[in-house]
Amino acid sequence: RSKPFTIAFLWFLEVPLSDKLPGLIGEFARHHIIPWAEACHAIDLYHTNESKLKEFFDKYNEAKLLSANLGQWGSSGEKKELDGEDGLIHQVAIENPEAMEECSGLATWLPGNLVIGPTKRIHHPDPKEKFDEYPCELREKNNSKDYKDLKKDWENAISNPDKRFEIMLKLAPNDILDDSANASNW
Repeated sequence: RSKPFTIAFLWFLEVPLSDKLPGLIGEFARHHIIPWAEACHAIDLYHTNESKLKEFFDKYNEAKLLSANLGQWGSSGEKKELDGEDGLIHQVAIENPEAMEECSGLATWLPGNLVIGPTKRIHHPDPKEKFDEYPCELREKNNSKDYKDLKKDWENAISNPDKRFEIMLKLAPNDILDDSANASNW
């Protein structure tokens, strides 16, 4: 299996959610807002910069972060550390491949970049590896200003890695958008 599939599958199993998913995937699935490869690239550019990584992880919900097991770094059920010589941040900075894989997974599957909804989105199909505008509209309706101009800001920052990193920082503490209540609108 490919690494993106493995990362996605393990994230699905490990991250606690408030939604009720029938079966393993059932009728609901997670969709990225910012495409997976672009979100990964936005963080990977800073993988040797410990202060930037710390800044990113300081915004992340630590309970969700340390309970996820996306790669080979650490082991399931073991308390993972962010700081210190054996911590995720330092291990990424010294280019430990397993820690780097886990960091990329945590960055690309951060809850603020995900929406949960029907696997078949009739009115708003999953855009695959393009930006997903529909969840931004839903978040705007729920008064979430972080998403009002997200697509425009992301696209305008295509040649500005620092700006894209700032956008990821802004999304890091947010929760997954659970749109199962509006399933008929998809």
